[in-house]
This record gives sequence, C-alpha cells and structure tokens, in this order.
Amino acid sequence: MGRITCSVWIGMTMCLVGCNSMSTFGEFKSKSQPTATSRVGSPEFSSSKKLKDPVKMHLAYAGWHEQSGNYQEARKSYLKVLQKSPKDVEAMLGLARVDRAFDRQEEADRQLQKTFKLHPKDPRVLVAMGQVHASRQEWPEALEKMQAAHKLDPYEKMYEYHLAVVEAQAGEITAAMEHFTRSVGQAEAHYNVGFILNEQGNTSEAEFHLMKALKLKPDLKQAEQTLAALRTHNHDPVQPVSYNKKAQARPSFNE
Repeated sequence: MGRITCSVWIGMTMCLVGCNSMSTFGEFKSKSQPTATSRVGSPEFSSSKKLKDPVKMHLAYAGWHEQSGNYQEARKSYLKVLQKSPKDVEAMLGLARVDRAFDRQEEADRQLQKTFKLHPKDPRVLVAMGQVHASRQEWPEALEKMQAAHKLDPYEKMYEYHLAVVEAQAGEITAAMEHFTRSVGQAEAHYNVGFILNEQGNTSEAEFHLMKALKLKPDLKQAEQTLAALRTHNHDPVQPVSYNKKAQARPSFNE
C-alpha cells in the first residue's frame, strides 16, 4: 500500500468517538499521568518554590506545550524529565512524538526503538509503535503491536479501543466491531467503523454502519453529521469527542 503522512492519519482518527489521544502516538492519560488543562495559560501544576515532584511538573508542562503546538518548549521539558529520570517512558515517548511533529522520522523511530528496548512490556510503548505503523499503512505490524498491548492489559478499555481502530483500518471489521463495542458501546462502534470505511471510500458499507449507529442512538450527532456529509459529498470535519475515563460499566462520552 502507498505511504500516507502521519498528519493525514491523525486528522482521520481525531474524528472517531473514543479516546482523544489518538493523535499523539501513545500520549493518553494513564493512571499515573498528571493532568493539564487545555486552556492556554493555565496548566495545572504546582507553583510552589519547593516542588515535591519536579518530574510530574515537567511532564505536565511538556504535555501542555505539546497540545498547544509549542514543540520546542515541550522538547525542553521532556529533556528535563529525562535528566532526572533517564528511563521515564512518558518523556521518551514525548520526545519521539516531538521529533515526528518536526518530520524527523528517523530520529523519532530511533527514539521509539530505544523506548521499546527499555520498556518492552509497557502497553503504552506498544500502542505508540502500532500507531506509527498504522500511519504508514503497515497493517500486519500495526495489528501485532496493538494486539500485544491489549494482551498485556486486557481489562483496560483504552488499549482495546486502539486495537479496534487499527482492525477497522486493516479491514478486520468483525473483530473491530467486537472490540469497539466492548470499549465504547454498540452505537459508537457502528459509528467508528462507518467513519473509517467512509474515509477509505467504501461509502455503501459506511452508510450501513452509520444508519445502524443512529438507529441504536438517534442523538449520536457525530453519526448524523457524517452520514449527512457522506450523502451530500460534503467532507467538512466532524468535531472530535473525548473519551470519558469516569465511566463505570461502560464509558460515556461528551457529545
């Protein structure tokens, strides 16, 4: 298959219902990751002169800059983390993402391989590698990495979601529906599959899944908008929906 750029793949996955971190090659919020607000000028980290955990502070600061597109400052903060904690997986993955944002693909690949060598059993690393393979349409390799991540933590819905995305992109629709349904719900599963099929030019199958999504959840606005765009050939971007980690039995979504 032909090679596609990371930015094209990122733009597509940002419109899926689920995790809003698909665009950052493994940058999703783990149980230990500090949070930062998306509002410019208000990162949530301590302003105390005597910081109890400067590593977490710099990680939060780096993530805030990265989300704002200020990659130079993000890189500086990730490097500060690695000065104090040379094997920190989030900082290592962050450096790889920043290099990729600057189109330094070889440097990013080396950084990712270094991270994998140090953390071969960390599902965050495997997801990051799987997303890079998917951005290059290297589907067997992408599936292998996502399956490995899901196997390491089979009860974490985030990894099952990432696996489902790649399965749908690779044409494994039955498997994708199963994993999407378990991670985000049945209606959202049909929407995600429909969205991916539409992006791939399979409009008839896409329409089928989008209609199924609306039948199950008539107020699923993303499905309604995508179906309307498909039928009118209007490909205006659909706003992304964030994965809500506060879910209990099933995750809910900000719609």
